[in-house]
Amino acid sequence: MYRRRQRPAKRQKTIIDNVHDQEDDTTAVGVVQFAYEGKPKKTIPAGISHVTTSEAVEKIITECFRNCQTLRHLSIGRSVRAIDMGAFKGCANLTKVEFQEGLRCIRGQAFRKCTSLLEVDLPKTVTSIGMDAFEGCFSLKSARCHEQGSLDTIGDCAFMNCSSLADVTLPQKMDYIGAEVFKNCTSLTAVAVPKYDYIRPGTFRGCTSLFGVEIQQIDELRIEGSIFKGCTNLINVWVPNWKQGWDSFVGCEKMLINGKNRNERYENLVRRIRDRYTYLPVHKVCYYSSRATVEELMEVLGTDENASNAEYLQDCFGLTPFHVIATAANPRIDLFQCLVDHYPIEVLERKDTHGQMMMQYLLKHTSSHAMPFVKMVLQKLVMDKLNMRHLGQSKEAELLRRFESIQSDDDFETKCQRFDSFKKYARYCVMIEATSLIELALWKIQMSLMRKEDLETDYTIRKDCRCQCGADVVIGNVFGYLCKSRSDLFSHGNDERYSITAVC
Repeated sequence: MYRRRQRPAKRQKTIIDNVHDQEDDTTAVGVVQFAYEGKPKKTIPAGISHVTTSEAVEKIITECFRNCQTLRHLSIGRSVRAIDMGAFKGCANLTKVEFQEGLRCIRGQAFRKCTSLLEVDLPKTVTSIGMDAFEGCFSLKSARCHEQGSLDTIGDCAFMNCSSLADVTLPQKMDYIGAEVFKNCTSLTAVAVPKYDYIRPGTFRGCTSLFGVEIQQIDELRIEGSIFKGCTNLINVWVPNWKQGWDSFVGCEKMLINGKNRNERYENLVRRIRDRYTYLPVHKVCYYSSRATVEELMEVLGTDENASNAEYLQDCFGLTPFHVIATAANPRIDLFQCLVDHYPIEVLERKDTHGQMMMQYLLKHTSSHAMPFVKMVLQKLVMDKLNMRHLGQSKEAELLRRFESIQSDDDFETKCQRFDSFKKYARYCVMIEATSLIELALWKIQMSLMRKEDLETDYTIRKDCRCQCGADVVIGNVFGYLCKSRSDLFSHGNDERYSITAVC
């Protein structure tokens, strides 16, 4: 009698070390995932919220946790080398992922549609990010890759439709960046493109908040069409060896200039983008701020004959070196300090061709580097000067409170409101000091009309002089006039609200 051969026992592999239950936060150890005929069959319990991989895991397999709606926190251990396609796709409540050194590859759609994921901080061992890896992560605010890391490949549409993505850090050099990688990232304001020779179509298409892009100068740089299409706020970009047509800049309304027809306007735009910093060495150093050094900027400021010439202070779009730094992916405080030491402080108030000051771009900037820059500017130009005037402990404390209230996580309007609040109080402090000086001057004038002997023998005369000097009338009218004349500066439609030098 034929006896059917018994199948070998199924191979088991523990892939999870700790899994926390969503309801009672209990821990289940050694959850097992089986593989049967090459197809995964999961036994992961329902309701898990936290996952930590065990030391035995080298790869998280395809669609392992797909559509796991209760998963909120993921910790990937050092032993994991790869996250396969769609491993966490559709985990809509996943908010935090901790990566460890050792991870090398994140394959296609690995975190696609993880709509609650807030940030991605990749270790320097990661070499590739697959197609659509983080596509549709609407809540993702920052994606940071180690600048000296091993990342050399980002697949097509990897961060497409990440509408909250505001802060992006990429390595200095890469081999491949796919098409439409940052398409429709509508919160992204500035980015430094790694050094590589081919920018594919649609890389920044539809990034409506983007105003600054740093592209490294390469002799054989190839750029395909529609790279900046629809970037309506783009103002700071320079490609000195641009050889392609103007279709990459369709919709870049802020840089368009006059022309007889549409074609001529865009041809003039491309010509200006190609030549804009050729004869402006200070602007050029500031444009490459992610790699420039203070020594390079100081050398240019010291040797360039036109560095202090007002004619060469602004480029063809009205940008000063301060504008260029403010619209960079990483606004450099040290470079700004060099410029402040060289140029008159009034240069900070210069406006570009669209009436925008440097401070307006900084307040719109969404990078994590921008707010420390804003606070350094306010500290140097306002706080330090006011503190030297000895305003008193209470006024200094209130000024500091309003200064600290300006936060990088705030939206643009909230930043502007808090910036206005700080400036109003700073001006109030200046006016208080001014009126005190007026009162003192009038008091001394009144006493000068009295006999010196009477002042020395009768101290009530000094008091009477102070009361009768007319300071109350003068100050009341002067203070009221100053407040009235300055009140229009804080309306939302007036660019003067961003002025700094007017405070002091």
